[in-house]
Amino acid sequence: MAKSPSKLIINFLKDLDSAKESSAGGSRYYIGYNKDKLVSAILGLDSKALKGIVKDSHWDRYPTYSNSRQADMRHLGPAILRAVNLACRISTTTKEILISNSAGIFLIGTIESTYGSDKIKACRRAIKSKDQRARLRASRELPVSAIKWALTDKAYSVRNMAIKRFGMANCANLMADDSDSWIRGEAIKNLSPTDDRVVAEIERLSEELTSMVERGSRPGWHSGYQLAHLVGLQPSDRIPYYLNLSTISEELGEIIGLKLDHWGSIQNDKQGSEVG
Repeated sequence: MAKSPSKLIINFLKDLDSAKESSAGGSRYYIGYNKDKLVSAILGLDSKALKGIVKDSHWDRYPTYSNSRQADMRHLGPAILRAVNLACRISTTTKEILISNSAGIFLIGTIESTYGSDKIKACRRAIKSKDQRARLRASRELPVSAIKWALTDKAYSVRNMAIKRFGMANCANLMADDSDSWIRGEAIKNLSPTDDRVVAEIERLSEELTSMVERGSRPGWHSGYQLAHLVGLQPSDRIPYYLNLSTISEELGEIIGLKLDHWGSIQNDKQGSEVG
């Protein structure tokens, strides 16, 4: 069970809430904030109080946005992000405290409000953050050489960001055992066609789709596409082992047919190169 926020945090949130300037007109509802009050709320704290507030675990997974008009202590994400942005631009001392101590939404705001080496420092701290939003930003901003950890992060979004930056072809061997079926499938497509994990995936998909056809069900598009793709990558001399799969889907039947039709010419090319 999450602990209740400290009195220091509650008073800070009240100060932020007092900076709210809302307006409503027809179907539109807008919440703005008085900049002077936001700046006073964060810069009016002494260093000890500021550190105590921004490093608290209360801020992990604290919402960055809320469209609710209901007044509570979980709707002040925009005010926090705005206050952090202003503080980083106005006070070097406050910025350094945020870089070195912030957690959760405060760390997110610090990463988004700093540049150059300051941003990198904040991102390096975010690697061990309990808030996956902070880790996601670290995986996006840090040098590729510093984000290998992100490939095994528990959050899908963080792993996916790392894959985009590395390129799946460069990390397929690691990601082929990922817990997410989409990532695992994309990784397997990038392995050597004769890798045991590719062969095992063909067998798994074959059994799954064959069972569906026998039950009178239509195979899922993605599974059918994945199987056709993997079979298509197999060496031509292995295609005869997959002839029984040609009726599962039209695309799979076409791939197997094309591989068989051109098998002879491929063999002739091999023999010609060996004679030459």
